[in-house]
Amino acid sequence: MPHAHPPLQVAAMPKPEAARTGRGSGPALFRLAALCFGALGGWVILTAVDLVYYTPVGPGPGFFPFWLGTLLVLLCLAILVASFVPGMVPEFPANLVPRGTPLSQMLITFGCIAGFALLVERLGFVIVMFAVMTVLLRVNRVPVITALLVSLGSSLGIGYAFVTWLGVFLPIAPWGLFEAIGL
Repeated sequence: MPHAHPPLQVAAMPKPEAARTGRGSGPALFRLAALCFGALGGWVILTAVDLVYYTPVGPGPGFFPFWLGTLLVLLCLAILVASFVPGMVPEFPANLVPRGTPLSQMLITFGCIAGFALLVERLGFVIVMFAVMTVLLRVNRVPVITALLVSLGSSLGIGYAFVTWLGVFLPIAPWGLFEAIGL
């Protein structure tokens, strides 16, 4: 007869006093995040209401933002309600914000996103996408030649596909730089 092992017992780790009582920074940060993102969702809904919701051929430009904003508001409401239930909100770790290289990578990524949004109308999609991709690839230690080739091919390829095949308007480069290839 085989030897029977006793069932595996997992000891519950004691929670810190702040987590047991629902006090501490966790619930307050969850509530603040829920309110901020809920306000963003409300703004998206209000902006979407001004757009055409439905067209004769299908959903219009207001359809997706309206439902995305609605989903965001509902999820934020659920997070807000859950933050008042004891034990539902975990404590944030002390190392929530990274340090060193991961922090610089995160900040550069946010800067690239902001730079893209601010510059795409002025410099055109292809130029800004090339610059952003090159910076992000270099930050992630991709060799220079590879980063430049991937950025160039991707920015031109994506721009060409969107404009030519999908008929999407993308901001064009100044001075007619890519006019010969339809960008």
